[in-house]
Amino acid sequence: HATLTETRELSMRKSRRYLQPISTRPPNNEEKLQSKMLRQAMQECAIYETEESQKARDKAIATLRSVVRSWAKKVGSGKEADSCARVELYGSCRLGVQSPESDIDAVVIAQSRIRHGAFFGVLQAMLRECKEIRNFVALPNTFAPIMKMTIHGIDVDVSLASLPIHQLPAHWDPLDSEGDYLHSIDPKSLLALGGVRNSDLLVRMVPNVDSFR
Repeated sequence: HATLTETRELSMRKSRRYLQPISTRPPNNEEKLQSKMLRQAMQECAIYETEESQKARDKAIATLRSVVRSWAKKVGSGKEADSCARVELYGSCRLGVQSPESDIDAVVIAQSRIRHGAFFGVLQAMLRECKEIRNFVALPNTFAPIMKMTIHGIDVDVSLASLPIHQLPAHWDPLDSEGDYLHSIDPKSLLALGGVRNSDLLVRMVPNVDSFR
């Protein structure tokens, strides 16, 4: 019988075979000109992130991470807050393709002892008390539980993924084929991980990340 690791590697090879790029040849001169014209049109339409919007986004992410770090120290069990819980981005921010109007999609990955009760309990209270946060809404009973808010003018969605491990590793790979946490994770946490895993898988499968962005 194939081992769990062998089964996953076979599945990944099949996925790569079906999702190969149409072409990997370099662009010709006409295509380079078309790309230049497209970039110019996108800049004129203010689709690219501006320096001002990037600063606001960075401040929003820093504020969220600061609150989560304080929360992790309260409810976690570990010497370092980041080994108990920390923020991971997904969607356009993780892919590096955000625009000035993009929101921030985030998931708090946490050690096994930190569950949704603490997420919608202690963390919700701390976020509501933060003066930089506005328009706070908690949705604990939806199919995919989430908290929505505005931080420094940026809309932010936050969910929780409680991993079945005692301490978070310093360098966590959401696509780690050696880990078996997906087989014992609760359904709500699995849903929350989908965005991070899909973003990383997309970046790994494109032949040229800069061209993709």
